[in-house]
Amino acid sequence: SSLVRSASPTILDVEKIHKAAANAKSLFLDEPARIQAVDTFMKLVSIKGPSGLEQPVKEEVLRTLTQAGAIVVPTKTNDAAAPCNLIMEIPGSGDLAGRPGILLNAHTDTIERSTPEFLAFDESSGDFYHQHESDSQKSSSFGGDDRSAVAVIVETVRLLQASQWARGVAHRRILLVFTAEEAPGFLGAKYLSLHEPALFASL
Repeated sequence: SSLVRSASPTILDVEKIHKAAANAKSLFLDEPARIQAVDTFMKLVSIKGPSGLEQPVKEEVLRTLTQAGAIVVPTKTNDAAAPCNLIMEIPGSGDLAGRPGILLNAHTDTIERSTPEFLAFDESSGDFYHQHESDSQKSSSFGGDDRSAVAVIVETVRLLQASQWARGVAHRRILLVFTAEEAPGFLGAKYLSLHEPALFASL
C-alpha cells in the first residue's frame, strides 16, 4: 500500500505523482505546468539545507530563476558572515515599470532535523507526507516549510515569463527575496531589514 511507513528512505513513484498532477484541478496551470510545478517542488525539497547551510538550495534557485529571466540584485554590504540570502528581480516593463513593485518572499532553510529522504506520496489523496508522521518518537519534517513556497515562487516566475512577459505584457518590478536562517529567529530577514532597507523601497 502507498500508506505503508517504513524505516528505509522512500523511492518515489514519479509516474504516479505525474499522473496525479495531470489529473489535478488548477485555475492557472495547464497539465504540463502542473507536472513541472510538482517536479520543481520535489527537486527543491530533496536538497538538504538547514539553517546556516542554505548554499546548495540557493544555487539551484539562482540557476532556475536566471534561466527564467530574473537577475541578481547586488547588495551594498560585503559581509562574509551575513546570512545566505538570495535577492533577485524581474525589472518592470512598459507603462508599469515606474509603479510600486511586488515582493515575493520565502525562506530557503529548513529545520535541522528535516529528513526529505522520507518524503512519500499518497496516490489516493494526491498528498505528500512524511513516512514518520504518525510516529511521535521520530521527526516527521520533510522540508515542506518553506520549500513549497520557494517552489511556488520559482514556478510563478517561470510561468509568467513564458506566457506573459516574453510576449511583451507589461508588468511591475517583481522583487524575489529568499531569506536564510529563518528557523533560528528570522536572521536573514532581520539582516536585510537592518543592512539593506533600500531593497524594500517602492514595493
